[in-house]
Amino acid sequence: MAPSSDFRQVKGLKRTDILLAFVDQSSQLIVSILTLALAIGCSTQTSQVVSQSDHDPNHRSDVDGAAIEPIEDAAVGDGKASRGDVGTSSDAVDLDGAVRRSDARSDLCSQGVPALCKVTFELPVTTPMAQSSVALSADYLDSPWPKSTAAGAIALNLTADKSKWVVTVTLEHGRVVQYKYIAAWPDNPGPVWVNQQGDSDDAPNSILAIDCNALACGVASGRSAMASATLKVHGPELLKSQGLVGLGAGLVVDGKVAAVGGFGYADQQNKVLVQADKTRFRWASVSKTIVGVVAAKLAAKGVLNLDADAFAEVDNVPNPTHWVKSCTDGTMQYNGQSISCSKGWFWLPLNAAQQKVSFRHLLGHLGGVAHYSNGLKDPSPPASEADDPKINQGPKWALSYLAEQPLIAIPGEKNKYTSFGFNLVGVALGQSQSLSFEALASQEFLGPNQLNTIVADRLWESIESRAVGYWKGNDGTILPQGSNDVSWKLPGGGYISTVVDMANYCRSLADVNAFGEKERALAWTSQKTNKGEKTGYGLGFNLGTRQGRSWVGHSGSQQKVRSNLRLYPDEGLCVVLASNSSWAGVSTLTNKLESVLRSSLNVAKGP
Repeated sequence: MAPSSDFRQVKGLKRTDILLAFVDQSSQLIVSILTLALAIGCSTQTSQVVSQSDHDPNHRSDVDGAAIEPIEDAAVGDGKASRGDVGTSSDAVDLDGAVRRSDARSDLCSQGVPALCKVTFELPVTTPMAQSSVALSADYLDSPWPKSTAAGAIALNLTADKSKWVVTVTLEHGRVVQYKYIAAWPDNPGPVWVNQQGDSDDAPNSILAIDCNALACGVASGRSAMASATLKVHGPELLKSQGLVGLGAGLVVDGKVAAVGGFGYADQQNKVLVQADKTRFRWASVSKTIVGVVAAKLAAKGVLNLDADAFAEVDNVPNPTHWVKSCTDGTMQYNGQSISCSKGWFWLPLNAAQQKVSFRHLLGHLGGVAHYSNGLKDPSPPASEADDPKINQGPKWALSYLAEQPLIAIPGEKNKYTSFGFNLVGVALGQSQSLSFEALASQEFLGPNQLNTIVADRLWESIESRAVGYWKGNDGTILPQGSNDVSWKLPGGGYISTVVDMANYCRSLADVNAFGEKERALAWTSQKTNKGEKTGYGLGFNLGTRQGRSWVGHSGSQQKVRSNLRLYPDEGLCVVLASNSSWAGVSTLTNKLESVLRSSLNVAKGP
C-alpha cells in the first residue's frame, strides 16, 4: 500500500493558503518546513502555510493528579462501551510574527529543519496555469540555501492531468526533498489540496495550515514554524507509541493556533483518514469546561449567584433529604440517631442547610451527587430510551433518572466526581436564563467565538465525519465500538467537534477578550471543602502544575473517545488531543507532545 497525506483547507483559510507535503526520499524523515505564499488574496500579498510529510504512522484518560473519582464502565451496545465520562486536564500553543534573530535561524537550519524559509508562486487568479508565467523565488535568510533563485538550486516541472495541474519543486540541501502542489483548475482558481504519495505501508497522516489572518499574512516565525514541525514529526510517533487507530491534535502558541493535525484512521475499515478540519471527535468530559465557562460568564455579569440553590431552578427534581453510606449490616450512630443498615446502605438525614446544593458545589464536584456506579443506582437512562429521539428530549429529560436519589456525601464535605452533577447544573443554568443549556452555551461563548462545529452529539442526527470508536478484545484484536447517544448528558460529556475547533476553543480561553480576568478568577481558582481543603478543581476545570507551570483543563473518557485539553494561561500555550482508541493514555500523550514542543520553542526563541 502507498498511503498519502491528505492536506485540506481549514475553515477560515483564505483560498490562497496552500498546503504542502514533503518527504526525505532517502530516510523518510521530515527535513524541512517552509512557508508557501500565493501573491493573491491577502492584503499583504503573502499567506503563510505550514505542512507535513507522510510518516510511518476500563479505560480512562490519565488524571495528571486531578482529584476525581475512578471511571465506572458499564456494558452498553457492543459490550465494551464506557458510559462513564472521566475528566482531567490539557493545554495550547502560539505564533509570534516575523523572525528577528540570525542566531536562532542558524540553529534551526543546522538541524536540517530550515523552518524559516519562504517560496513564492505568482499565479494569476483567473487563467489556467498553462497560460501563466510561474515565478519562483526563495528567501532562506541566514541558512546555507540560496537567497534568490539560482541555476540548479530550484528545478521547476509542470505537468498536466486533466483538470488539475501539478507543480513539483525539487530543492537541494544536502539531500533531495520533493514538494508537490496540486490545485484544481479552472473550476476553483484557488488551491484545494496537496497530496504527497509515499511508500510507507503504515497508516497515513495529515496536518493542516493555519489561516492567513491568524498570521497577519506574514512570514512564519521561528516559534510557530517549530510548533508545526513538532506536530509533523511527533504526531505519528504518538500514534505508534500506543498503537492507536486514530489521533487528532492541536497546538496553540502565544495565544494563537499554531498547528492542527490528524494521524491514522477515523474509520479503519473504510480507510478514512483522520482530518483535523473534518473528523468529529467526541469531547466526553472536556464538555464540563463549557459549563464552567458559561457559569463564570453569567456570574461575572451579575446574573447568576453561584451560591444559590441549583435545585430551585430545576423542575421535578426535589432537593435531596438524605445521603447514603454503604454497609453490610448493623447500625451506626449519626447525629444522635441510631441508623440501621438497609439493603446495603445507611440512609443518613440531611438538615435543612445541607439540603441546599449550590451551583458552586455542583460545578466543583462538591455537591455529593452520585456518578455512574457509586450511588444507590446508576442515574443513566436506559440506552434504548436514550437512543430514541421520540423519548430522549435532552438533559432535562434525563434528570428524571436522578430525581429522588440520595446524595453520596454531604454537600461541601467531599470531592466526588460526577457527570450527573454537571447535567443538573447545566439544566439549572439554562432554566435560570429561560433557555436550554445548549442554547445558553451557544449564546454566551460558542457562537461569539465562531466555534461552529462544537455541537451536541445526537445519535440520530447526521453529523459529518464522526470518528468510529475502537476497543481491544481479550486477545488484543482491535474491534469497532458501537455508538450510543450522549446528547442526554450534554453538560457532563455530550459535545462533539473537529480538532480544529477544539484548538480554537482553547485559543478562545487563552484570549482575555473572550474570557476575561474576572471570569478566569472564578473558573480557575480551586474550590475548597467545608474544612477549607483545596480540591484542585475550579468551575468545570481541573487545576494543576507541571514542571512548575500552572495549567487548567480537563480530560475525557467515554465510548469512542479519549480526549484532553490542557491550557497554560500565563503563556497562552495549549495542547488538545482526541483519539478514537479506548486504550489511549491521553495525559501521557499530552505530556510527551508538550515536552517536545517546549524543547522546539526554546530552540526557536532566541535571546
